[in-house]
Amino acid sequence: MSLKHIGRYSTFLLFLFVLGIRVEVYGQVAGGEIAKDIAANSQSLRQYTYLQTTEVILKGEVKNTRKAQVHYDSTGQKVSVPLASAEPATEGRGLKARIVEKKKDEMKEYVERLVALMGQYLPPNPDKIKAALPTAQITPPAGGDAKIAFNNYLKQGDTMALSVNSQSKKLDQIPIQSSLDNDPVSFLVDFARLPDGTNYPSMTSIKSPSKSLEIKVTTSDYHK
Repeated sequence: MSLKHIGRYSTFLLFLFVLGIRVEVYGQVAGGEIAKDIAANSQSLRQYTYLQTTEVILKGEVKNTRKAQVHYDSTGQKVSVPLASAEPATEGRGLKARIVEKKKDEMKEYVERLVALMGQYLPPNPDKIKAALPTAQITPPAGGDAKIAFNNYLKQGDTMALSVNSQSKKLDQIPIQSSLDNDPVSFLVDFARLPDGTNYPSMTSIKSPSKSLEIKVTTSDYHK
């Protein structure tokens, strides 16, 4: 066999390998397996109570830390009970104090809108995933994960990807690039697994470079 034919044969084998991975992952999604797993996992997660810690970081400095005990009520609604918070008090009175307070209120409103935007992406909506699948980009495992990327998932110009563990078929990570007020923002969720196999968001990072803002949300101490 000539080098030319060997090259073509190797390329063909690589194509078959990649195609096989793509078909396997595509089949899982198209068949509704991943979408079903996301829905089932969300249902399983509602059995748990857990601790949630939220840090607001502005220009590299932690400005606010809040802890809450979280559980779901009988209707499936998330209930968050504050436990403690650490927030510097505004000092003094007069014009300077009012300016500081105004900036705090503006930032609070921005954070609320940023978190609300994230809530439109997460947790992933099984129906939206199925609808976005025809234009999804599926890549073979790299480091144990296959990636399914969606463009224009929620709004024009955004991207959301699902990193799916090729062994467990569970989500390992969800990176999202979006925008708020025409400024780029990003969300990154890292998942871990409980003893019963339930996936949970161990760390969520929200970033707005234009505001020098980062919000870190960690969850721990899961129990039924």
